Amino acid sequence: MPRKAATAKKPKPRAPKFEVSAEAKALFSAQQAMESGYVPDKDAGKTATCVRCGARLNDNTGVYMPKGIYPSGFHPLCLVCQQKKYADIAQATSRTYAVFYACIAFDVPYKPEVVAEITANHNGVWYDYVKRVQRPYIGQDNPKIELWTEGVTDIAEAFGGDLPVLAITGDVMVGNMDELPDEKRWDIEWGDGWTAYDYKQLDNRYMQLTSEWAGAPIPPRTAMSLHDVARYMLLRDKATMSDSVGDAKKYQDMITAIMASEDLKVDRNRGNEELRIDKIAKWLESRNAIQNGQIVGYEELKKILAQEHGTYQTSLDVVDQIILCILNTMRKNEGEPEFDKLPISAQVNDFKGELLSEMSDEEKKIMKNLGLTPPEREVR
Repeated sequence: MPRKAATAKKPKPRAPKFEVSAEAKALFSAQQAMESGYVPDKDAGKTATCVRCGARLNDNTGVYMPKGIYPSGFHPLCLVCQQKKYADIAQATSRTYAVFYACIAFDVPYKPEVVAEITANHNGVWYDYVKRVQRPYIGQDNPKIELWTEGVTDIAEAFGGDLPVLAITGDVMVGNMDELPDEKRWDIEWGDGWTAYDYKQLDNRYMQLTSEWAGAPIPPRTAMSLHDVARYMLLRDKATMSDSVGDAKKYQDMITAIMASEDLKVDRNRGNEELRIDKIAKWLESRNAIQNGQIVGYEELKKILAQEHGTYQTSLDVVDQIILCILNTMRKNEGEPEFDKLPISAQVNDFKGELLSEMSDEEKKIMKNLGLTPPEREVR
């Protein structure tokens, strides 16, 4: 039979090259280490090293784990490497939620009461938490190490009661508003489309609007209305700066309508009613005005109260101009000559520093559009 002609073999396609991240290598190494017994030495606790940075694992650098699961008695990642991962999570979410997430990741029990005791910043929260949770294991020959499943695993229980709670916005779960970075809180509270300067102005306006409640709880519906007022105030001021008189009047009408609503009036009164004596006492205690169950002396109390004051995003020059305009309007109506300088009797002595020392760019533009200059002050 004739032989078949030989055919050239096709070269096998090469597998595409790809890079493995350092984190993936570290986690893979950790898995291999656990499956192979981690460290073959008898005294594993002294010779085990972190699979990521190579640091030796011991009572100070390691995170205790059951030897039946981790033969070295420590988690494959050292406490420093775990803290770095925690900080990344905290930056993306919040301090409290990051602890919950890290407990899952590193097989550590979540204990809300321990989280509530921690005051460290993102650079030390996880380190502080682990040391507090694992303190009972120090010096024990064969302690019973608790893992994730032996802590609080129900998220409703983990963040319920008087402890920090979670806010859920769409598909994003984050910690309470006070713990969030400004950028994340601004997006949730005010929405997008504003500049960083605008967000700060919105915060300031809302703070001024809510000062009437004097620390009393603000109902959600009222808070929503006040957020709207703050937005319209900023839009009104922007319209004024751009000489859009019609838009400025429209926003002012909306502000007036909301502030005049019956619901808001009722809530204002309710806020004043809820300022009870026990809340006043709690406020005084927070400022060391009550010591050993007794209010401090009158003179000392005056000093403490004198330190409590608000700050306003208005300059002293603008306040002077407003007062001078009011005085001159009154004098003009009475047929009296106008003041060219602000009288001493009408001058504001801002000894507490509540006003801005210099005019903002926004104020300068408004003054320029109105053809005004900061008035001179009469001197003795």
